[in-house]
Amino acid sequence: MTTTVTVTDNGSGANGFVLLSVTSNEGDPTSAIQGWDIGTPDTSGLLRAERSGNGSGRVYTLTYEGRDLAGNTATCTTTVSVLHDQRP
Repeated sequence: MTTTVTVTDNGSGANGFVLLSVTSNEGDPTSAIQGWDIGTPDTSGLLRAERSGNGSGRVYTLTYEGRDLAGNTATCTTTVSVLHDQRP
């Protein structure tokens, strides 16, 4: 999976971003989340597409922190959902 992160700042100017965390609401996250480098501007890695049969669906949350040249920070998150199948 690949994400896109855009940092803008009309004052001092943008100064990059870092990945703070990637979490899952189901199962062992070490086997479900691979290839993401926390603390870097990483935008791609692997997320397991299967989900627990008795849950409501796996949801991954990726959290990023953007910075400006004045040292201010802001965070943003995005989610990826692996929905329960639609079989009867």
